[in-house]
Amino acid sequence: GALRTELQNLSLRDAVIRIAEDQLHSAVATKSTGFGVYNIDDKYDWCGAFAYWCWAQACAIKGVTNPFGSNNTVLWSPQRAISYAMQNPTQVDLLRYEGYDPMGVAKDLSTHKLKKAPYVEIGSNGSGLKRGDIVLLRKGTEQGWKHVCMVHTNDAPSSGMLETIDGNQGRPASIAMRSRDLDAMVTGGGRSLVFVHAKV
Repeated sequence: GALRTELQNLSLRDAVIRIAEDQLHSAVATKSTGFGVYNIDDKYDWCGAFAYWCWAQACAIKGVTNPFGSNNTVLWSPQRAISYAMQNPTQVDLLRYEGYDPMGVAKDLSTHKLKKAPYVEIGSNGSGLKRGDIVLLRKGTEQGWKHVCMVHTNDAPSSGMLETIDGNQGRPASIAMRSRDLDAMVTGGGRSLVFVHAKV
């Protein structure tokens, strides 16, 4: 009805976030834990499935191809999201991550060895952070992957605080807005926040 019409008149990114905000005020956010809701088995953490679901809904309503592909498992964990980004550089950019594919999938086509992602800062090659981009959070160490959420801020900064919209945040608000420190680091020198920027 009204929401669908509103979404058709928004940009794709604004539609993604409008869907997430609608869920923020839904029965899922206020009356349930969200487990088993966003096309994911209730055994698994659903933060990334929520982000994928918002993109999939918006792309379907707008009649465009989802930059995160047709398989919702690609955002089920930070490691999966990094692997997807390394395998699909025409669809998305991987920002603030340096290293190999944590899933062991992305290989260099000429050598057949595991591909290593170079560190790319926010804003290089024209890929600034935008609303709806995927945020991957790690704590403590470079391997301490914890969470997947989305950029909520319209024109995201490259330092300071970043506003995100997050699924799997517990009760009573299982979908919530959070403020995250763009300058936070983990032991070993990597950034706490890594990003998958959709090329749309």
